[in-house]
Amino acid sequence: MQKIIFILAFITIAFSSCFKDEGNYVYHEINEVEISGLPEEARIYYRNVDTLKASPIVKGNLDAGDQSRYYYTWKAVSKSVPGSASESYIIGTEKELDYFVVLPDNDYDIYCCVKDTLTRVTWDSSFPITVTTELNAGWLVLSEAADTCKLDLISLSAKQNMVVRDVMQGLPRLANPKALQCCYNMAREQFGTEPRFYLMSGDGCYKLNVSDYQRDETGDLLYEMMEYPEGYAPAVKAAGYGWELVIAEKMAYGIYAPYSAPRPFGLPCNHLTNSEEYFDVAEAVGYYPYYFVYGGAQILYDMTNSRFVKLAADMLSCEEIVAEAPYFPWTTGKEFVYMGSTPYDGGSVYAILKDPSTGKLSMYMMSVNTGIIQRDCKELDAAPGIAQATCFAVYPNSNWLFYAVGNKVYQ
Repeated sequence: MQKIIFILAFITIAFSSCFKDEGNYVYHEINEVEISGLPEEARIYYRNVDTLKASPIVKGNLDAGDQSRYYYTWKAVSKSVPGSASESYIIGTEKELDYFVVLPDNDYDIYCCVKDTLTRVTWDSSFPITVTTELNAGWLVLSEAADTCKLDLISLSAKQNMVVRDVMQGLPRLANPKALQCCYNMAREQFGTEPRFYLMSGDGCYKLNVSDYQRDETGDLLYEMMEYPEGYAPAVKAAGYGWELVIAEKMAYGIYAPYSAPRPFGLPCNHLTNSEEYFDVAEAVGYYPYYFVYGGAQILYDMTNSRFVKLAADMLSCEEIVAEAPYFPWTTGKEFVYMGSTPYDGGSVYAILKDPSTGKLSMYMMSVNTGIIQRDCKELDAAPGIAQATCFAVYPNSNWLFYAVGNKVYQ
């Protein structure tokens, strides 16, 4: 019986598959919408300054001129970069876009989305823009005004190059400006990311907001330290791949954490390994200032014993330098004046020391990467007025030394 039922079922299916499809289909032409009149070239808009305007021309091949059937949405979609997702913002719902720009700094595609409310089909067209601010790019200049810190910006992102004066105006004043330095997140999984600006002053060290260079109490260095000495006012905040360092004249603190998130600074490191005798250090560090150098060396100058020392691998103490010394002894017997680092030529460190008996200046040149190699030592007698120099700087991409005497800068 089961076999008969199966055969009948098979015959029924076979015959039904041979029936001719005689359904009636009626095709209707859809209203196709064309959007024109939008900007064709990328433009720059300044946040909290400019207004983005656009007047699209919308035509449908079957709308008979009826514009009431369309609904408008304007979207700003950020252009994605590696490691981050795109963000979308609704910036208008009228046909005429009139948007005061408050978008975060980025590159965007602006989409004009037109929905036909009768067919429920949405059509769109887009154009690119860039949103920036006058604070987005330029040169920060830290100076002293009435014995307090003054931070200006030579803006390169404004419509015309301009000087934005006193960007921290309105905040409590900090005395005795020392330095302005940038550090990056140096954890292994995120190395070279998260730029952080630090302002060093006689009143302490503060992290600034990277978008507007403002600060608040949460940016105080004391929140990065397990113990914060009273009156601690560093002049150096430096970082490399997996390490960070903060230095004031009396104490230096280091962190070595290449495989984990940054942790607080612990005990001072300005003493030799297996010794509890601390020495004063110059407010400078010599190292290869490229964030991807793993196992890089760092040089400090021990002012108590007039010598170059290097930081131990764990950044918790210092060690005497035992590398070959063909050009000068590591214990120099001289007074510290300046030390600067540059990535030029695989990592170069230049130190200027003064002979206390003659007052003459000499330049000590070293290659510092994963190791330390002496390069040369030269007296600087021929440099005009250098004995009266008050500021020194090493060019970041070459082997040029700049120094200032009064209102003159020499190379």
